[in-house]
Amino acid sequence: MTVPSHIYIIYGSTEGHSEKVAHTLHDKLPISSSRKSLLTLNDFILSECKDTEARLIFLISTTGDGEFPENAVLGWKRLREFSRNMSSKISQIEYRVCGFGDSNYRNFCHSSKCLYRLLQRVFVNQGDLTLIDDAIDDDTKISQWITSVVSWIKELEYNRRWNWITRFI
Repeated sequence: MTVPSHIYIIYGSTEGHSEKVAHTLHDKLPISSSRKSLLTLNDFILSECKDTEARLIFLISTTGDGEFPENAVLGWKRLREFSRNMSSKISQIEYRVCGFGDSNYRNFCHSSKCLYRLLQRVFVNQGDLTLIDDAIDDDTKISQWITSVVSWIKELEYNRRWNWITRFI
């Protein structure tokens, strides 16, 4: 397990739900503000962090008939283009994806599933996919997901500090 250089919380939201969860997660992460970023998928550029040991946390809502929200469409297209032009998988980045959707619709969490499949082709390390069903899931599942991500980051931070201390022993 490598130590993250930076944590990116990346969201796509139409009505603000996944954005709100992204802000909550950002506030709960136990690391300094200088080492974490909160941005839309449209604002995220993978090529700027591909040579780092970053951690990427995606929170993506589905809109319309399984489509990406407006503030995620350009980022999705950019990631697809990046994946087509890469020569080998990226090994040092880890990721998590949380999809938001309504199972009453045929293409439940389609955008998150598409993003997850693409990330599996881009990165060596396979991330987690969690799907939140707005029709049946309550805030408990979201809270559990946030807790699991915070625990993941705390473990990475503990390892970072321990590695720093052991350099002097």
